[in-house]
Amino acid sequence: MEILLPGIIIAGMHFWIGSYPKPFPSSADKKREIIEVLLMWAFALVALMIFMSTLDPEDMQGVPSGSLMIANVAYLIAPFVLVPLAYVVYVQKWTLADLGFGKPRSWPMILFAVILFGVLAALSGIEEPLPWSLLGFAVYQPAFTEEFFFRVILQGKLERAIGQKWAWFYGGILFGLIHLPLDFFGPQFYAHGENFMASFITLLGQITAGWIFGIIYSKTRSILPGMFAHYITDGRLASIILHLTP
Repeated sequence: MEILLPGIIIAGMHFWIGSYPKPFPSSADKKREIIEVLLMWAFALVALMIFMSTLDPEDMQGVPSGSLMIANVAYLIAPFVLVPLAYVVYVQKWTLADLGFGKPRSWPMILFAVILFGVLAALSGIEEPLPWSLLGFAVYQPAFTEEFFFRVILQGKLERAIGQKWAWFYGGILFGLIHLPLDFFGPQFYAHGENFMASFITLLGQITAGWIFGIIYSKTRSILPGMFAHYITDGRLASIILHLTP
């Protein structure tokens, strides 16, 4: 049942909950769009690997320090935010709506996402709340950066190249695969006791999450629902509640 449930959720989101909006205009050069997606993804992967190479194993365990959060921004803001943003705005002339800041659509999907991830957060079973510094930083990374890069930029370009119904599928795979360094050489690897099988299962879960976030963005055309869903995972909502509970 634990294996079937994600598939049932994805199928329900895709076929029955809400509706897909009008697709983005098809690109005049679809091959170029795909090449640009792969180059942006590879640039982000290399930057992430270089950043991780600067860390000690101790840095990858436990709650990240303030200096590590600052280093994260310094190393990764260019490949995940600034470079792709500059390209799509100044070269491809994307609008605010293209960037996920238009009026949200498909309120049934928004409501479903809030309920789904709210329930998952409630079931997270966090006993010790995460520090406020990390809860605040998580609004930027991963909630904003990953939703912006993978859903708005990569998925948006894929939709213009291969169509709406396939963009979230391949975008979700790229989302999962970017976590390979984290899962097998970084924080997730150490969190799972350096267990490769556990890291592989985590990778499959991340691809599945990429599909779910991808459908949310594709149907709502807004970065905000995905950011909310992304943020409250990993016990962040539970941590806030524990902080506020006397």
